[in-house]
Amino acid sequence: MELKLNKQARWSQKHLDFLIMHREAYGVDISEEAYNKEISNINRGEATLRCTKNQKCYEIYNEEVYIGDIVLEEDNEISIIIFDEYSGKGHAYNAITLLIEEKKKNYLEAVVRPSNQNKNIKKLLSKLGFINKNEVWVFKKEVY
Repeated sequence: MELKLNKQARWSQKHLDFLIMHREAYGVDISEEAYNKEISNINRGEATLRCTKNQKCYEIYNEEVYIGDIVLEEDNEISIIIFDEYSGKGHAYNAITLLIEEKKKNYLEAVVRPSNQNKNIKKLLSKLGFINKNEVWVFKKEVY
């Protein structure tokens, strides 16, 4: 597995469709008008950036296949997307572990919304050492 920082990460139809399908989990609601506008941008080769200047977008590759993203906010909050066809195979665990180890992250936060129907996300975060503090899961590694 490899994390590749993409400073110019742009929207694709795959990203948009994923977020629409999992809108409750991510707290994102893309209107039909916004969706159609971005699809038009994509078709013209003018897709907009999907990360802000305060975010780092790490694309996740498994055996050179692009399988999702970890977005790291300036305040160390993470969001992870593993595309449906690759989910349930341990990729999220491996990607977050890699982020912690390679990027030397001693503190991370992950928000799990009550509307998130993915029952495995809490088990995953616990397994990684995150502690639940009212929907915000916190990872803190002691540094000696």
